[in-house]
Amino acid sequence: MTFHISESGYNELLSVHWGEDPNPSSHQQSAFQWTSFYGDLPIMQTISGLTFMNFFGRFPNIRVMSV
Repeated sequence: MTFHISESGYNELLSVHWGEDPNPSSHQQSAFQWTSFYGDLPIMQTISGLTFMNFFGRFPNIRVMSV
């Protein structure tokens, strides 16, 4: 399985609570939005979900890659 960065919906959901634009284009996000809602948070939650919900134990032959 391969994951690639894309809009996760977190900007719209969470940015407004921090006084940020809820729907910026990917090239007009603040550094806070890029790190917190667009780039790092979605993949960290995905990989931790796969790990802690025993995905790799249940499906040992599936490989995961984030690009």
